[in-house]
Amino acid sequence: MLDAVARSGSRRPLLVSHEMIGRMLAKQLAGLSPAEALGRDQPSDVIYVVGGDRTIGRLRSASELG
Repeated sequence: MLDAVARSGSRRPLLVSHEMIGRMLAKQLAGLSPAEALGRDQPSDVIYVVGGDRTIGRLRSASELG
């Protein structure tokens, strides 16, 4: 799947997932170990940004905004 995203030529692709698939994406995109990926808190109402240096940033969720 990530190979298809890379081939699309999109500069800033948007990938939408839920909890477990989000962990798999974080593992692949940020180079996490399986244990690190499975240990991540991955709620469905949060947007994550993966930087060019493979760091993962988290934008606030709707529930955190109040």
